[in-house]
Amino acid sequence: MRGVSPKRKEDARLLAGAGRFVEDIERAGPARLGVVRSQHAHAQLKKIDLRNVRKRAGVLAAWSAADLADLARAIPAAWGGSHKGKPFAVPLLAAERARYVGEPIAVVVAEDAYALADALDAVEVEYPNCRPGWGRHLRALAQQLGLAVTGGSDCHGPDDAKRAPGACGVRWADLQLLRQRTPAR
Repeated sequence: MRGVSPKRKEDARLLAGAGRFVEDIERAGPARLGVVRSQHAHAQLKKIDLRNVRKRAGVLAAWSAADLADLARAIPAAWGGSHKGKPFAVPLLAAERARYVGEPIAVVVAEDAYALADALDAVEVEYPNCRPGWGRHLRALAQQLGLAVTGGSDCHGPDDAKRAPGACGVRWADLQLLRQRTPAR
C-alpha cells in the first residue's frame, strides 16, 4: 500500500457536526480548573484582584500566589534545568513579577466550563506601566545588538489600556529584517 492514501471514513461524520471529542464527554459533577496567564513579559504584578471572581455563581475557588504562599513554592525546572550551570526553580504561580507571556498568575475552579470562562474573564490583574521612553531605549538597544524587534512582549506602555490584546504593530523595516534572518525551508 506504499504511496497510496487510504480512504478517510470520518469526514462525513465530522462535516455533519456529529463528531465526538473528549470535551463532549459529560460526567456528573466534575469541577473545571482554569489558569489566568500573564499578558506581559518581565512585568511587575501590582495587584491580582480575585474578590469579584470568588463571589460569582458557580465559582468554587480562586487563588493567586498570595493565597497559596505555603503551597506555591517553586519547583525544580523540568529535566534538571539550569542557567549557566546553576539549577533554578520555577514558581507554580507568579507572585510579584511575570517573567514571560503566559506565565500562570492565578487559578480558578468552577462548577462548569461556562462559569469558568466567565470567572477567568473577571480576574483583574494590574500591571504598572513601563516608564516613558523605555520602548525607544529598547529599540535602540536592539539595533545596537543587531536584534530584530517584534511586537510581542515589548508591547506595554502608557497607552496600553487603549490597545486591544494582539494589536501591537511591527514596523515594516523590522518585519523585513526578520524575514531576512529567517532561514528558507
